Amino acid sequence: MTYFERTTCLSLLARLHIHGYLYNSHPSKILVQPGPLEKKPDRRGIEEPRFRVVGMENAMTFETFKRTEGATRSREYEGRAKMGVQGDPAEGV
Repeated sequence: MTYFERTTCLSLLARLHIHGYLYNSHPSKILVQPGPLEKKPDRRGIEEPRFRVVGMENAMTFETFKRTEGATRSREYEGRAKMGVQGDPAEGV
């Protein structure tokens, strides 16, 4: 992927964050399709790709994340800090 294509994909996730949503899924769930979408399907080409975020079943609001997973991780961090352990418990570090 080119730099422009990567930043375009990142901007999709940034837009979700701006509106208060956490994607909470693997980044491979961004679909690439021939574009531009304004043209008829037989006139589209991969030279002008368009991107869509798929797999939104795992998306949640930041508030939901804080109440569920965020709270769990906070307790894990606190417990690990008391034991003098550093790292991200989600990554097994």
